[in-house]
Amino acid sequence: MEYQNNELEVMCRQLDILNKKLEGQEIVNDRLMREAMKGRMSWIKKFIWCEIVAVPFVIFLFFVITVGFKLSFGPFVLMSVLQVAYVVLDYKINKIGDNDFLQGNLTETAIKLIKMKKMRSVELATELPIIIIWAVWFLVDIFWRIPDDELMHDLMTGFMIGSIIGGILGLVVVFVIIRKMQRTNDDVIRQIQELSKEE
Repeated sequence: MEYQNNELEVMCRQLDILNKKLEGQEIVNDRLMREAMKGRMSWIKKFIWCEIVAVPFVIFLFFVITVGFKLSFGPFVLMSVLQVAYVVLDYKINKIGDNDFLQGNLTETAIKLIKMKKMRSVELATELPIIIIWAVWFLVDIFWRIPDDELMHDLMTGFMIGSIIGGILGLVVVFVIIRKMQRTNDDVIRQIQELSKEE
């Protein structure tokens, strides 16, 4: 009888140790999943910081073009204001802290990610008409300032054609990046849903 009690005690202790190990394993798995989600979103954060760094250079480049081709300052000023406004907006829309993934409630994080997706779509829908209006104004300004001088005429005509091609390519790139951002959000939301089901 005493031997059976001892054996039962040993088995209980082993079961206790096993339960603790399993709990520890669950915590590690949860942590790894959260780290993976944070990692998936990290490229968006890096992209936004690249945008922030690029803005002064883009504004300076357009200033040089405006002065160099003797264009009016209207399109330059509007473009500068839009660049700053859109980068600030991008930062606010895509801002999500590491703690939202590592320590926060994942259901709330999923809601934030869904809201982020909607805000991106709204931003794109409002930005596009304004950018098209600005591009038309900029191109008309170039067209009216093309001089009769053959060299400058060819140079400015080439610049105008290059601007149209660059603008179209730029729009394609914007659509690709936004689509990739939305897919990243979808993947992370899916991971959160799967993790919630397991719990």
